[in-house]
Amino acid sequence: MPNFSCERKRASLNNILETNEEVFAEITALINSTTMLHRHLFNFRLAELCLCKKGEKRSDSQASWLFPRMNFHTKNNIDNPE
Repeated sequence: MPNFSCERKRASLNNILETNEEVFAEITALINSTTMLHRHLFNFRLAELCLCKKGEKRSDSQASWLFPRMNFHTKNNIDNPE
């Protein structure tokens, strides 16, 4: 898996935002409703939203380059921690 720098991730995300105002509005809404405790959950949803809005089916490998520390197999565990 490639190791992308923060600047490259930011540039990729900015490119997505610049090409789709609807994505920007949805991401802004997510940011405004996100607390620091739920930042990891926000990152998962952000990656999924960006990929879906681009018309791509999300896969673990596609989303993981944006947020490499996320484990996309544990979404339910993140939503409902025990």
